Amino acid sequence: MSSIGCRLPKPTVSLLLTPVASRNLLLLQSLPDSIPYRPANVRRRKDEHCVGAAARGLGERLSRLSRRVPSDVGPTLRVRVYLQGLLSHLPGKNAEDMATFVDVERQIIQDFIGTIPWAHRPLITVLVGQVAERLGEPDGIIAFDPSSFPKRGTHSVGVKRQWCSHRGKVDTCQVGVFMGYVSHHAHAWLDFRLSLPREWTRDEPRRRACHVPPDVQYQTRQEQCLEMLDMWGAQVPHGWVTGDDELGRHTRLRQELRERGER
Repeated sequence: MSSIGCRLPKPTVSLLLTPVASRNLLLLQSLPDSIPYRPANVRRRKDEHCVGAAARGLGERLSRLSRRVPSDVGPTLRVRVYLQGLLSHLPGKNAEDMATFVDVERQIIQDFIGTIPWAHRPLITVLVGQVAERLGEPDGIIAFDPSSFPKRGTHSVGVKRQWCSHRGKVDTCQVGVFMGYVSHHAHAWLDFRLSLPREWTRDEPRRRACHVPPDVQYQTRQEQCLEMLDMWGAQVPHGWVTGDDELGRHTRLRQELRERGER
């Protein structure tokens, strides 16, 4: 019997899936374990010291990581300066303020956020291996969670009027499907998918404007969960697969889980 439908604590950091947010979560989760923390209202000099220390640690971590993934994963220098901005004291993490803080041209930050392609999948592979090694338990839990991100406009990829769990009503939003892992040790984020509405998959001009890859086609959220489970389930020790009531109401999903020997 699957525990899909049970209401369990969310297993991941509550960053919701936009192209920028998912990238931020992936990069930040690769940071060293011991990063100095300072509240946002401390003096700038202390904050800059902490950011510098974190960036140096991150540089060492990225150097080690680069030996484990293909060389075309991404522009390492841009990753470093971008993360310095994310870790800063800045109240708003927009490209202009971050570029000023790290003393680079604004276009460098904007290009990295918006248009420069880099392969995140090799990093996911490394991340899943780390989670399995450090947190894995036979009775661990794989948790799936569709989460919404409210939007005002119509240009963000995948946006439409749909059920917005963040606001508890139908509203304009994006939806991401997240795969997390929970054990007695801790919890961690594993993988994600953008829930691309069917009408988006048929709108070629809109797809091109948002740089949606040509091979991305419509999938239900349940299909996305199963795809991630098939990709990573065997690599992460677990005894349960869980999700929210949206997934639990889906008879076919529960059947697919039983056929895979999940509970």
